[in-house]
Amino acid sequence: SGVSTISSSMGLNPPGSGAGLNSPAFSAWTFTRNGYCQSQMPESSTNGARCSTTKEGKSAPSLRDAFDAFERPIARGSESWIGSDVFMDGFAITWRLGRRLNAEARRGLDMWFGAWHLPTRSDVDRLSGQIAALERQVRDLRTELEQSEPPSRRLGMIPRRRPVSRGPD
Repeated sequence: SGVSTISSSMGLNPPGSGAGLNSPAFSAWTFTRNGYCQSQMPESSTNGARCSTTKEGKSAPSLRDAFDAFERPIARGSESWIGSDVFMDGFAITWRLGRRLNAEARRGLDMWFGAWHLPTRSDVDRLSGQIAALERQVRDLRTELEQSEPPSRRLGMIPRRRPVSRGPD
């Protein structure tokens, strides 16, 4: 039917109502397909907002109508264009061209930075890989060490020796 009802029990209030969450001023309000509220909205709310319908039950013209009249034909044309094979082929070519240009720009910047002895992205990637490998080795060594310790030491059951106290000299 093109009519949807939104309840304030969901914590929502009509736009511009100024009412807080779960306000008792609105139990429910209805929007038709073209965005107008219907008679379920109270005649007057706590902030003075009223329904936009006239006495005859017709809605006053709004900017939404003008926008819909302008946007609908454009949307239909653009949706059919985006779904076409020509668009998809052009998009794929553009995507590949962008990736190729990005790779060439990176290669050129690496050469330029290398000439000035500045770290390049490949240097950072290489160092990041080395750090990750070291972290894996430390994790493996820690696991190996924990497995080789006697169970009582792992639980902290072996008492530590007290240091020998020195008497007064």
